[in-house]
Amino acid sequence: MPSTDQSVLDESPPVAFNLPPKILPSILGYLITSHLESLDEWKLQLPLLSVCRKWRDAALPLVYHSVFISCTNNISDMDEDSLDYYDKDPSNARFNSNIDLLVKLGYFRNVRGLSLFMDYQMGLIPFISKVQKILRIVLPSWDHIVSLRAEVKSKENTNAAHKNTSLATAVELANDFKTLTPNITSLHVNAVHGDKVLEDKVCRAFTSALINEYAHQLVRSSCFIKVDLNSPHFSKQLTHAVLRLSPDTKASAPWIYSQPLVHLYIADAVKDSLWKSFYSNTNEDGITGNVEFDQLRYLGIVASEEGGPSPENDIYSQLFFPKLSHLTVNFSKQSANLLSQSHIPDNLDKFEVIGLSIGSISIHQTNINSDCRKSLAEFAMRDSRKCFWPMSNFLFGSDQQICAYSELLITNAASIPSPENLTWTFLTQLEIISGLEANYLLNLIPRLPNMRELVVHDLEFSSKPEIASKEDGQQLPFNESITILRVNYEEVEQNNEHAFLFIKLLLPHLPAIDELFMPYFGPDFYAFVEEYATTYPHIAGFISDNV
Repeated sequence: MPSTDQSVLDESPPVAFNLPPKILPSILGYLITSHLESLDEWKLQLPLLSVCRKWRDAALPLVYHSVFISCTNNISDMDEDSLDYYDKDPSNARFNSNIDLLVKLGYFRNVRGLSLFMDYQMGLIPFISKVQKILRIVLPSWDHIVSLRAEVKSKENTNAAHKNTSLATAVELANDFKTLTPNITSLHVNAVHGDKVLEDKVCRAFTSALINEYAHQLVRSSCFIKVDLNSPHFSKQLTHAVLRLSPDTKASAPWIYSQPLVHLYIADAVKDSLWKSFYSNTNEDGITGNVEFDQLRYLGIVASEEGGPSPENDIYSQLFFPKLSHLTVNFSKQSANLLSQSHIPDNLDKFEVIGLSIGSISIHQTNINSDCRKSLAEFAMRDSRKCFWPMSNFLFGSDQQICAYSELLITNAASIPSPENLTWTFLTQLEIISGLEANYLLNLIPRLPNMRELVVHDLEFSSKPEIASKEDGQQLPFNESITILRVNYEEVEQNNEHAFLFIKLLLPHLPAIDELFMPYFGPDFYAFVEEYATTYPHIAGFISDNV
């Protein structure tokens, strides 16, 4: 019988030190990221190399996977309209990188990725030029780099002559990147300012040229900038593709091999251009053979409204997705045709509908048969604002439940119908960003019999809750399914008073609550917590966002 002597147990190494060689790197991968923007952040990962030899062997290729170069401005009150700010004085740009330390340690040959991050005020051209100079100081060719990630942010230049020069320079710099890092197989490019995607022409020119240069060798391509592609033939090994196509692309669509694709997301697809990219047999009249996406697991199509196919085009009936498990579409004619005509499995792990400014619908473990897809296609053919709510009723309130778990995100509830017109029987998670009145919420909650998590941001307490006394509150219907409730609102004195009344009336009618989140609403907050922690032990872990 094995010994259980305490001394033997004490001498046994912890489980974390005895993990199989393939498991430990996977775990450390959650702790280590190559997308850091400062040297201080990157150095925080270095202690993982000092735990023991086994951890060092597992963490070393992760910690030293990427060179990063970031840039911020030195002056916080800089004039954003000063286009020549960096040209006049390059010292105004503060660069941050781990490249010097990697060279000193002798690990720069272990690097496989290059990550670039740039401050919004700095133009793309001087930033990329400086990056290339920094890299060339170390090596004339970084042929061991296989991944390029660029979070570039460029401002619009209104000077036409300077803009034309910048566009030409941007293309030239992209060509130089191909010479400097010739073996890139994974490319990620994004450009944002705040929560908006930049549509800067210089940024678009650089990104378009970059993809055109690397297209034939990419295994992963992820681009969130609208690009003009000059009919590149993408690699036959391409498995992941994210593209935003500009209107000019419709005249010369890129060629993408459908067979190896596992993940495909294309936005702003126009007219018939999108599926021409995948034609296996074509002539001047269009498709002459089926297009088989044999390995595709995820498909996302966010098409422009004017992107409906020609009436005589039957391409959608020749699209086959035998292994598709995750489908994302928006309200458009292309999406309607995709749903009603193409060959999509009935059972999906996840189905999403994006309503852009209205909200989004996400359902899990779905069973969407052909009749159901045709109904959804009819919704998608209508005006998006008019069809969003009926579509939600169809997905969440059908006689036969079509999903195991469902989520609804409402961006702005200003246009939401009255609760009596909503049949959200099978909705399990609801999040509302803005525009919802507290009185509306009181009437909505009883109509959500299977709701598990309810999140409301910026709840409006413009008036006192209609159920203004505890006696009236006794008549509130119970909801025994909601386990998580999060309510946020603008913290002013009147709102605090109404929120206190609102939650005291509502809480006794939510007996299944496990987690409750809301802001500190004034001096009565702690007494409220103490009272309900005693009365309802299941919310003893009451958490306030501001305490």
